[in-house]
Amino acid sequence: QRVPNCFRCLTPSAEIAPSQSYTMVFEYKPKKSEIMESFWEFHIEQHQYTVPFLIVGSVFEPDVRLSHSNIKFLPQLVGTSATQTVHIENTEQTAFEWWIDRNAFMKSMAKYRLSSSSANDTSEIESSSETHLYGVSKPAANIPLSLSTYSGVIEANSSQHVELTFKPLRELQYNFNISFHVKNKPGLTMLNVKGEGFMIHPEIEFIDDKTILNLQPKRLTPINFGNIHIKQSKAKKFIIYNKSNKYPFEFNWKFTWPSHGGGGGGSNNAQNNSQSSTKLATSRTAITARSMTSTASNLSKKKRKHHQHQNELLRHCLNITPCQGTIAPQHEIECEFTFCSQHQIGIDQQKLLVLEIGKNNKDYNYPFSVSAKARKPRIEFIPGSLVNFGDCFLYHANSQPLTQTFTIKNKEVIGSITVDVMFENQPHLEVTPTGSIVVESQKQVEIEVTFRPRQTKLYTEKIVLDINGLFTSEVLVKGKGIDLKVDVEDESQRSVSFGNLRVGQTRTKKLSLINKSKKIITCSVSLDHVLQTKYIAVDPKTNDKFRLRKNEKKHIALTYHPPIRLAPFEGNLLVNAEGQSCILSRIKGGCHGIGAKLDSDTLSFGTVVAGSSKKMSVKLCNTGDVGVKFRWDTKLIKPHFSLQPV
Repeated sequence: QRVPNCFRCLTPSAEIAPSQSYTMVFEYKPKKSEIMESFWEFHIEQHQYTVPFLIVGSVFEPDVRLSHSNIKFLPQLVGTSATQTVHIENTEQTAFEWWIDRNAFMKSMAKYRLSSSSANDTSEIESSSETHLYGVSKPAANIPLSLSTYSGVIEANSSQHVELTFKPLRELQYNFNISFHVKNKPGLTMLNVKGEGFMIHPEIEFIDDKTILNLQPKRLTPINFGNIHIKQSKAKKFIIYNKSNKYPFEFNWKFTWPSHGGGGGGSNNAQNNSQSSTKLATSRTAITARSMTSTASNLSKKKRKHHQHQNELLRHCLNITPCQGTIAPQHEIECEFTFCSQHQIGIDQQKLLVLEIGKNNKDYNYPFSVSAKARKPRIEFIPGSLVNFGDCFLYHANSQPLTQTFTIKNKEVIGSITVDVMFENQPHLEVTPTGSIVVESQKQVEIEVTFRPRQTKLYTEKIVLDINGLFTSEVLVKGKGIDLKVDVEDESQRSVSFGNLRVGQTRTKKLSLINKSKKIITCSVSLDHVLQTKYIAVDPKTNDKFRLRKNEKKHIALTYHPPIRLAPFEGNLLVNAEGQSCILSRIKGGCHGIGAKLDSDTLSFGTVVAGSSKKMSVKLCNTGDVGVKFRWDTKLIKPHFSLQPV
């Protein structure tokens, strides 16, 4: 009888030793799923012994299956990829070999490829995936679906994973059927894979002042904020449109800050010079090398710090809102890019900003270069930001206030500047005008500062000037109050006495005036109201001004020439300096007068007998301040009258 080829006896004949047994082995490899029968006979020819027997075989499919019968990828942006995993599970007690017909798989990909389908292209696709028998496949660049492996052996009671990478090439629906072959398992195990590729349809408008520009991806677009003042803000607008009818997309603004590598510190080349320390030239060379290395290292550190500082300024002065988000189909969003710096900074065509549309999609990147400059308004203080009064005498009621001015000049070609003088006037310092002052372009305004020191100390005040409400500048005012010290050189001259002169006499007194102050003074001398009527002359003349440097002396001459009798008097010699009058010296003097008076200016003798005499008396009174001598002139009364004493 014909034996089906699915049965095979592995031990068709053999010899059996005495007292031994022998195992007959039959192999059953079914090719069909129906029940198979096979009749066999066992012969021992020496004993003419025959035993018939029947072998029956039935088939069941091995339990090797896929974890999923279908996989559906989420809608995927063209050019990007997504990966999902399917597991081949074996619950049998034996290992099974499995594989995928790569030729059939690649042919099913042909209709989705970017290039036209041909036999040569198919062979190129197959060669583009380097797949070993149990290795990993590198997905081709022009097929939408690739597998991590196309064949393998799955061990008993285990599973093996296969990664599927979906990378859509066009905006369309994808549907794949992948056939898995398992050895000794009839039929095929099918895996259905579906996916959808979509493309984003952005439109970017850049509104630069009154100009609207439609931007192209990967093309560098310049943004120029121009020249503005610090703390001022300037904005540029972008409008992002989603022209798609079905899918939203994400956008993300990304700043690309410049990175400055630290130029590396100086190398330590001077290592061990102890052996040559006795040589002066070598020692000097080593010291010079270390000095140069240290200098280079310090310069490098300063450079790095400068770059870090510039980066920090950039991060704080540029901002865009919103910086990221999702735009629904047929919708738009407006983004505002602003430049506002608290410090002076300049940006010159630096590539600092990139707009990314979609995730991990470099095809829709929009780079931008930024140019901007923030500076302080061109304003000048003349003579500078310091008003120094120096040493000033204390202020008194009659003193002339000390005044200085500084000028605020607007050097801007176009545009006025508003300066707010923020200072509260005080008894010792007054600023006019205060409040808001508008300085037109190329014009200037004078600010007057008046200093009235009240105490002997150093005064320091700050006048804060707010420029356009953007920043403040300070003008420092300094001045020192000092005492006026003008006095006689010799303390004994603090009191001067002319004594008592007689009418017509002249006497002169001299005294020395010295300036003990810390600065030059302009002064004059004068007499008080008492001395002004006492016939005293002063040299230099009253109210004639003269200058005295520090510790300089001036001789003052006082001349007393009384023409009349004067009672004893006292008065003050004054020195007038810087609006102040000080008593320099106490002046005393007087003038003695001489006077005589008769008690009667008429004597009546009446009738006198001839040859006889008659006496009468008259009193002469001394009305002066000192005793006087007198003599009568008797020539006119002789010979009839005589006078005793004469």
